[in-house]
Amino acid sequence: MKIFFFLLLSLLLFSCSKNKRPAAILSPEKMQLVLWDYISADIYANNYLPKDSSVNIQNTKFELQEKVFQKNKTTKNVFNESYAWYQQHGDAMRVMLDSMIIKKTRNMEKERIESYKAKSL
Repeated sequence: MKIFFFLLLSLLLFSCSKNKRPAAILSPEKMQLVLWDYISADIYANNYLPKDSSVNIQNTKFELQEKVFQKNKTTKNVFNESYAWYQQHGDAMRVMLDSMIIKKTRNMEKERIESYKAKSL
């Protein structure tokens, strides 16, 4: 019986530590901010920069990414490691992305309501 409880306890500890986010990995809240800005910069670069033939798109993308990392006080390496960790931990990735989308959708809805209020005044 003692062996059973020891094995059960070991299994629980092992399974909990396996999914625990290491300290070097961005928290879900921080990852949401960085990822949203990163995606926004990428969308901007892909949708608007090709219209300007004088712009080197790859260099501009790199510059935009660096601005995102500076704004969020992180580095490309930390972001890449964090993104890879979240990819390997699908449940954590889903929760982080779902929460990010919900927060941004709520913010956009609030902004839309505020703009309607401002226009009606």
